[in-house]
Amino acid sequence: MAKLIDGRALAEKMYQDLTQEVRLLGARGVIAKLGIILVGDHRASLLYIKQKQEAAQKYGIGITLNHFDEKITETELIANLEKIQTKSNYSGLIIQLPLPAHLSTDRALDALRPSLDVDCLTSANLGKLLVNTPYFWPPTVAGIMTILSSLKIKLKGARVAVVGTGRLIGKPLVVALMNAEATVFACNDQTSDLKAHCLAADIIISAAGVPNLIRGEMVKNGAIVIDAGTTIVHNKIQGDVDFDLVSAKAKFLTPTPGGVGPLTVAHLLRNTVLAAKILYP
Repeated sequence: MAKLIDGRALAEKMYQDLTQEVRLLGARGVIAKLGIILVGDHRASLLYIKQKQEAAQKYGIGITLNHFDEKITETELIANLEKIQTKSNYSGLIIQLPLPAHLSTDRALDALRPSLDVDCLTSANLGKLLVNTPYFWPPTVAGIMTILSSLKIKLKGARVAVVGTGRLIGKPLVVALMNAEATVFACNDQTSDLKAHCLAADIIISAAGVPNLIRGEMVKNGAIVIDAGTTIVHNKIQGDVDFDLVSAKAKFLTPTPGGVGPLTVAHLLRNTVLAAKILYP
């Protein structure tokens, strides 16, 4: 039976250090502030924003939601982004994804200034991650690396299957693992024989957003399984992993919720504080 990885406990350890950094900034009259851009009323986005708001307010970090109608044009959105970045005093700014289909995610993200991009999703910041000189780590990627570090996993030479190669998690995670000299199998919806790739892996990290995609017969005994995929099913968050079947095979397993998610929020707020320290040295 797998040992569960408690993401909430790991996040709480981070917040202990973060609280001290917030106090030190406050002593200089600096408040770390996060701005969130939301377009429309995507149900999962509203849930994730609530989690960020609750954590920010608890630990003394300012947070403001900028909510736009789902029918906003791309030109209007980018103009508003420029206005917000010029006139606000945010230390970090994120665009809550997904955007409505008529808006270009790439163009919207690249309208953010890299110094404010605490989600690390602009082309500039992803490029810096590629060459291993990032301003910020993408929060979910950083959360996953925190989990692996807590388990004292040596990534050099480890075989890691990353399932899902989206811009938010999968692609930057593959880069981060390659920078750590792991052997990475990058699997997407066109990958043939996903089961074989997963069975060959010492570590499986799924970020596909497909419930029960990772099943027991896809996991070798003693593997580490990290579930970073999330889907809202009947108003509840569900991961990519068939929890009951995989827990009988894996050595370590993250639950959903309570695994990667709390660390994603913690690293987002840590990036916001780091950005404030850079902005006000």
